[in-house]
Order: sequence, then C-alpha cells, then structure tokens
Amino acid sequence: MSDVPVSHAAPPVAGSNLDEVLSEADSMLAAMASRSLSAVAELAGALAVHARGTGASKIAEAAEAIRDAASGHDNVALAVPMRRLNEAISVERRLRHAEGETV
Repeated sequence: MSDVPVSHAAPPVAGSNLDEVLSEADSMLAAMASRSLSAVAELAGALAVHARGTGASKIAEAAEAIRDAASGHDNVALAVPMRRLNEAISVERRLRHAEGETV
C-alpha cells in the first residue's frame, strides 16, 4: 500500500450536500483500495462525518466500520465494510433517483 499523505490520496469531501458526498464517496472508495491503513482510516473517518451530516446514515456506518478495521491494522477485515460502503452508496443513489433528484 502507498504511504502517500492523505491530503494527496483523494480530494476532500466538500460541504454537507448529499450529492457531493455521494460523488466524493466513490472517489474515496477507489482511493482507499491503494492507500496505507492509516490513510484509509483517515479517509473513512472524514467520509463518515460528512455522510452523517447529510443524513446518509448507512454510508456513515459503513465508513465507520472501514475506519475501525483500518485503525486496527487489519487489511483483510476491510473487504466486508468496503463492500457495505459500496452497497450503501448504490442504495442512496437509487433512493435519490426514485425521488426524482439527480445524483
């Protein structure tokens, strides 16, 4: 895994707009796959805070699980919470689409 500083790992999640969180969550998920565990923990923690601020609790919960696994330095344990995050992002997009909002 790369030890690139987190500030260079992925763009930060901007604002508390759910559309922005969904867009940035995809970028952060991709970045998490190639970063050090400490960087993954930091990225996931930031995503959790921003997702919770928009009411996207499933995204926040999945990001928190990633943060906890990465903080425990268990990269094998990251697979399940990363899949949960991907699923939570998809569900949130479908809900937004069903409500007639663009994402």
